[in-house]
Amino acid sequence: EITTRLVGSEMCIRDSYKISGYRIQIYAGNNSRNSRVEAERAAQRFKGFFPKVPAYTHFYPPRWVCRVGDFKTAEQATAFMSQIQQLKVFSGLIVVKTAIQVAYRSDVSE
Repeated sequence: EITTRLVGSEMCIRDSYKISGYRIQIYAGNNSRNSRVEAERAAQRFKGFFPKVPAYTHFYPPRWVCRVGDFKTAEQATAFMSQIQQLKVFSGLIVVKTAIQVAYRSDVSE
């Protein structure tokens, strides 16, 4: 079980490290306050459908974005993106290469 903690308004994975991987971008706005609110709304809406999948809201100049998931391969991200597309709630979905969170494994014999 991965333990999490609340940092500011975001849930963070404890006992984890970052590697190169992929996330699915479900929202991209501009640098306005309204775009920040919309990015956070997209994250909350997504969590309503997929409560166990992490959603990240960040400001990457010059825009606010919401990205979801922590996938090791582009194929995994693309397969999950198909599930999101079937909802017909989010538009303009893209797979983005970025640093992802990976939990340390306590049992390496699996």
